[in-house]
Amino acid sequence: MDELIARLTAAANIGEDAAKKAVGIIFGFVEKEAPQLQLDKLLAAIPGVDDLVAAAAASAGSAGGLFGKIGGMLGGAGGDLVAAFGRLESEAGLDTGQVETVGKEIFAFLRAKLGDDAVSKILSAVPGLNKFA
Repeated sequence: MDELIARLTAAANIGEDAAKKAVGIIFGFVEKEAPQLQLDKLLAAIPGVDDLVAAAAASAGSAGGLFGKIGGMLGGAGGDLVAAFGRLESEAGLDTGQVETVGKEIFAFLRAKLGDDAVSKILSAVPGLNKFA
């Protein structure tokens, strides 16, 4: 986990807390949208990610703002992606460029740890995530 957080802080020029929140939000979103992939087995390669996902889920009820409302209106995975993007901005304090950098870095990290096949399955199972590939 420390390796991923360090990578995100350097690449996106964000603090450690923001990086941890972003990881929790993104992995929580992926787990919700692709439960059929049994991500718990895949994500075992990143010790501690479960704690970050749980923390992000706990704060989800109080967040959302405009993106959460728009996401709710859209519904489905597309709406959830918009809501997750909004949470990355409102909770983690990321701007659009940082959101994209964090997403790309997370999936590059996963490719190195899990291989292209596992990451391709995640990206194909969740609409809109391929933007970060």
